[in-house]
Amino acid sequence: MGNGPLAQIRDGPDFCVTSVMGSIERTREIRRRRSRRAKLKKLREKFAKATSEADKAALLAKAQRVSPLITTLEIES
Repeated sequence: MGNGPLAQIRDGPDFCVTSVMGSIERTREIRRRRSRRAKLKKLREKFAKATSEADKAALLAKAQRVSPLITTLEIES
């Protein structure tokens, strides 16, 4: 298309005629939520398989880096 600053946005798959900036930000937010949820699911599975307390503490620390408000009870469920 054109050479202006919006050329890359217009050519991208997230282009929306009514609200360019809002729709892209919303798409990014949804992608962040989905990836966070997938990471936490993997960490919960590893936590369930972990046997030693050291492994569980390390996995809990990783989960809290991904989602700071997560607690031990939430990761066990």
